[in-house]
This record gives sequence, C-alpha cells and structure tokens, in this order.
Amino acid sequence: MLATLKSLRDEGFRVSVLSSNPQLTEKAFKVKAVSAREILPVLRELLNCDLLVCGGGGIFQDRTSVRSILYYSLLVLAARSFSKEVRLLHQGVGPLNTRIGRFLARAAFNSAGKVSVRDIESKNALKGLGVKAVNIPVAGDAAQTLRFFRKRRNAKTKTVVFALRECRESALCIEDVVSVSKSLKKAGVACRFVPFQSPQDNLTGLERGGEWDYRKIIREISSADVVVGSRYHSLILSDMFGIPFIGINYDTKIKNFCALRKAPLLSLAGNGFKERLESCIMKSLGKPGRN
Repeated sequence: MLATLKSLRDEGFRVSVLSSNPQLTEKAFKVKAVSAREILPVLRELLNCDLLVCGGGGIFQDRTSVRSILYYSLLVLAARSFSKEVRLLHQGVGPLNTRIGRFLARAAFNSAGKVSVRDIESKNALKGLGVKAVNIPVAGDAAQTLRFFRKRRNAKTKTVVFALRECRESALCIEDVVSVSKSLKKAGVACRFVPFQSPQDNLTGLERGGEWDYRKIIREISSADVVVGSRYHSLILSDMFGIPFIGINYDTKIKNFCALRKAPLLSLAGNGFKERLESCIMKSLGKPGRN
C-alpha cells in the first residue's frame, strides 16, 4: 500500500483507504481510512471519489473462497456504475477455479481503464479469460517501485529472519521451523520472527518487539543475512536489498517469484521438511551443513 499511496500523492490525489482495520491504517500511513466491511461508508467514498485504485495483491483469486474476488469485483463494477475511473495495478491474478470467479475477474478487468499485472502468469490468466485489453504491462509488484537503503550491520553473528503466514498447508511446518530456529541458535545464528500482519502472523510465540509497522518490518528484513518466507513481500523486500532468501511454497506467487530469481523453494509436501530447511539456510549462510 505504501507504494500505491506514494504514486497517487505524487499525482496530486487526496487518498482515502478501504481497510479492515481503519485505526491501524490511519496510524501507520497517515491517511484517511474507512472500514471496508461497512457498505454505506464504502458507497459514500465511491460516490465522492474521482478514481478507484486496487494497487496490487492477490485479490482476484478463488483458491481459498470466492469472497475476495466477489468483493473487489463488485467494488469495481459499483465504481464504474458511478462513472468513476478504475485502475487495477500490479495485480496478481489466479488461480481461478470456479465459473463465477472467472466471470467476475473478466468483468472487473474489462471495466478498468488502466491495468497492469505483477507477473507473466497473471498476464496469461487475463488473456485466457478474454480480457479486452490489448497490451497488459507486466509491472512487477508495487513494492518494487519503492527505493530503500539497506541497514548495514557490523555484527559477527549471522541473522536469519523468518516471515511466516497462516495457511492450512503451512500449519504442519510451524513446529519444524521453531525446531530449526533453536538448532540455528545453538550454532551461533540469531533468529528473528517478523509478523507482517499481527496478530495472525504470531504463529510461533517467538515474535517479539511490541507493535509492528512497515518501517520496523523493513528494518528487520534489511538487516538480515538470510530471509525465510511464506509472506510474499518478505521475499520481494529481500530481493530489493540483495539478501538471499528461501521461499516456502504455499502459493503460486511464491513459486513464480523464486523461479524468476532462481532462489531456493521448499515444498511443504513430503517428509523431511525440517532437515531440508536447516540445510538450505546453512548453505545460504555459507556455513557447512550438519551430518
């Protein structure tokens, strides 16, 4: 969201944000926010705005349920019914496994005035849906438009940052990740757990440091020697800072980004996840593996 806010403010727009937690959004980003769950305030914002922007994320998918794609598609169609401009930027599209999901995505993207996607797979998905746009730019993730300076560390101790997210597939690996972090600490490697979204990312009981905002997250990622993530943006930030990263393959976007950057990708399927994770981290740190 930070990248989208910056871009719109550079264009001279006054921005309001639809948020699941308006108070937190206003505090973190110094912007007006309204609850995305309350229909009347949302409609009021649409009536009073000049432009609706969906600036990235994997919102046009029905892998978990159709609720996300239903909400955002109806939001787009409502804005167009009010004759508002719509931009769908840096979008990740798919998977779309249901007929209603494909119908809604096609309707939303055909209604938008400006469209861009974050990867070639999303572009191919839109083409497969029959979206009318002739040229759909592959613009990468919105966060990649930002510029940060890496926080250099003058420490002999190597640091691994874990950025995990809650999902059915990764629930089984949390104990393995904690076990690996304990093993790394015995080997003299510092481990930090960074919740991109609290409290849902507080999965291990090892996430410390009080309140987390994007500034603190960026500082932690930038000071790491290796990042292990099932949070997509932890990998994006690592790549921006030139930090080795290891993806945990819970979603297509993780798989695609690791393949694009030729980074290690760990499958949750099969046995031996703990051993594979520890070995991959030690290799990325340039340390000899254990026998």
